[in-house]
Order: sequence, then structure tokens, then C-alpha cells
Amino acid sequence: MNRWCFATGVLFLAAVAARAHHIWIIPDGPSGPKARAVFSDYLEPDGSDLLDKVAHTKLWVRDRAGKESSLAWKKREDSFLLDIPGEGERTVGGECVYGVETYDHRLRKKIDPYLLAYYPKTVVGLAGEAKPWDRLSLEIVPAVSGDEVRFRVLFRGKPAPHAEFLVHPTEGERKDFKTDDKGEIKVTANKGGAYGFRTRVIEEKAGEHGGKKYGAVRHYASLVLHLGAKPAGGKK
Repeated sequence: MNRWCFATGVLFLAAVAARAHHIWIIPDGPSGPKARAVFSDYLEPDGSDLLDKVAHTKLWVRDRAGKESSLAWKKREDSFLLDIPGEGERTVGGECVYGVETYDHRLRKKIDPYLLAYYPKTVVGLAGEAKPWDRLSLEIVPAVSGDEVRFRVLFRGKPAPHAEFLVHPTEGERKDFKTDDKGEIKVTANKGGAYGFRTRVIEEKAGEHGGKKYGAVRHYASLVLHLGAKPAGGKK
């Protein structure tokens, strides 16, 4: 299993990926009960001009027992606000079919048309291992054990080996990794705060959306967790 350590908010290794926008659901604390969602490359607002493009995102909340209900957010100037109902462990997840795109932000050039889909997620009140959620085609499933967090990347319920895995520490630059042969990666956080995680799977599947044809689907999943500080002298 791949393992990395966050040292005083900085994750050592790898290169910074190119800038692009993604949906992040950021709870106001480890247990909620409120959160805001931003459409940005980072865990902070990036203006309001693109919010309308993701306003149609479908949202749900699920408790530890598996009970689900629909959720709605309220648009503000540069973000969306939402309440996370219930107590204990709750997962908020979403699905946003953004549309057909022809620009690659990493290559900084036009490419063949592809369908772009986002799956934002957060878990509050997490005290162990979260459960997978079949509502989300692509998701990051966390399991917390002390100061370590193990992540599984699942695509349509199956492990996604060697998938890109991008990390936004609570401080410092974001870093880019890949999951192992089992679609897993383990990290150690020793500074408390909100951390963002993102992954991508490209599905070679042609189709049509909104009257536009595409030759592949780019699935992006994000996860935001509040992680605690690692005890002094803890294992790396």
C-alpha cells in the first residue's frame, strides 16, 4: 500500500498538477453541522462566475445506518451553503454532469470531446471506516485509524488501481500521487484541519449529451475531511 506523511502541513514528494476547477464540499468542523461548497482548484472560493454551471448538482446525505435523503444547497456570492442534518457519522455526496468539453487544462490545448462528471463528497463524524456508496460512480472511501487514514478509490464499486490521487494539505502545496495495485493509498496527517483529496478515472465510453457527441467520460471525485493533529513522536 502506498503511504505518505503530512509533515507540519507539507506533503513531501511529487509535482503540482495543472489548475482546474472542481467541486469541494467543506464542512465547518469535524462533525458539521454546516458546510459550504466551492467550485475551485483549492479549498476556497474562486469567484462566482462559474457557480451557475454546477448549481444543478444532485446532493444526498446518508447516515451510518444507510438511510438516505435528498439535500439542497443555497447559493451565495462565491459558494453554496448547506446544512448537514442528523447526528453521528453522515456522508454528503453529489453528482454533477457538467457537460461536454474539448479543453484539457493540463495539456492547455483542445482535445477530442469528452463528457465531464464530478462526484463531490464529505464525511462528518467519522470514527472508523466509511462505507462505500453506490450512488457515486467514482468515490474516495476513507478509513481513519488514529493519525493514519487509508483511502480506497472505487469506480462503479470496484478498486481503481494506479488512479491519480491528488492531495490538498491544510497548509502547503498540493501534491500528486497514484493509488497502488489495490486502488489504495495511506497517509499520515500531523496537523489538524480540513484536507482535500481528489481522484480521476477516464472511461473510454462514447455517447451523446445535450446534443453533443463525446468519445470518453472523465470522472472526478473529491473528498474533504477534517483530520486531527498527529501525537508528538508518532509513527510515520
